Amino acid sequence: MKSNGSLEKSTRRTEVSGQKFKIEGEQPTAKEIWNKLSRIDVSAKVQKKGGLSYLSWAWAWSTLMDNYPQAEYEFREFESPLPEHRTLQSCMFYPDGTGEVHCDVSVGDVRRYMWLPVMDFRNNAIANPNSREISDAKMRCLTKCISMLGLGSHIYQGEDIPRKSDTDGSGSEVKA
Repeated sequence: MKSNGSLEKSTRRTEVSGQKFKIEGEQPTAKEIWNKLSRIDVSAKVQKKGGLSYLSWAWAWSTLMDNYPQAEYEFREFESPLPEHRTLQSCMFYPDGTGEVHCDVSVGDVRRYMWLPVMDFRNNAIANPNSREISDAKMRCLTKCISMLGLGSHIYQGEDIPRKSDTDGSGSEVKA
């Protein structure tokens, strides 16, 4: 990793439909991604529900793609706990019937991982969630995972706007 803020050259391998491809080029470092995304002023896009602040998954993904079009996400799959249904599913279930979804977001070689329970509008775990509730949880988890790269991370710290240290050095925030 270079300390002067420049991009480091790396080679990344990816697989699509069983075919492997090598992607060469400049890849951003975790610090560069964090510094860029954490400075974006999300305050105009913050929505409130049930007393909590959140960002729309579509806006978060769009903003990430505007800055890093090579970004990718993936939801982890889990084996069904039912012996008669040994298939993969997008939700990990617990003995009490509640579930949790898991997501990975990658920008080049930088990968972040996050999980989130399937919850109702009061943020209580849902027992035996339906497909819509799981789908909603997946997109919330995607947004939370994107925040691990810097975009809107202050929301999960209980703040609606970035701290002074999350500015561009002149004291002003970077607008999305």
